[in-house]
Amino acid sequence: MVSFAGKGKDETEATKGKVEALTLDQKKNLVFGVPLADVVAKARALGPLEIPLLVRRCIDYVEAVGIKEEGIYRISGNQSDQKELRERFDAGHDVDLPNLKYDPHCVAGLLKSFLREIPEPILTAKLRLDFFSSSSWNPSLLLLKKLLG
Repeated sequence: MVSFAGKGKDETEATKGKVEALTLDQKKNLVFGVPLADVVAKARALGPLEIPLLVRRCIDYVEAVGIKEEGIYRISGNQSDQKELRERFDAGHDVDLPNLKYDPHCVAGLLKSFLREIPEPILTAKLRLDFFSSSSWNPSLLLLKKLLG
C-alpha cells in the first residue's frame, strides 16, 4: 500500500517524492497529489460525474453523518483512519464510507488533505475572471463602490 506523511507544503513535497517512486501501474490509481484534471478524467471514466470519486464520497458522508458535528472541517479526525482511507482511495477502490462507520471528522480531514495536495491551484488565473463573473462578488465593483462612497 502507498502511504504518505507530512503537513502542508512538506506533505505536498513528500507526496511528490513518493509518487515518483511508484510503478506505472500504481500511479494510474492515485488520487492524492495528482493534478485535478487527471483525477477528474478518472471520474469521467466511471460515469457521468465530473467530480472525483473521493470528493463525492466524502461530501456525501459528511452531509449524511456529520453535518451537525461541531467544527466538522476544523477538528482533526483520527490520523490512522485517514491514512487507511487514503490508501484505499489511492489503490483505486470505491470506498463505501457509510458501511465502514468512520468518524465524520476523519472523512472531512481526508477531503481537506486531498484538496491541500492538489499540485496546482484550483482557481487558476485563467479562470479567475469567470469565477468572479459567476458570483455576486466582484472586486472591481466593490472597489468602485468604496471609492464613490
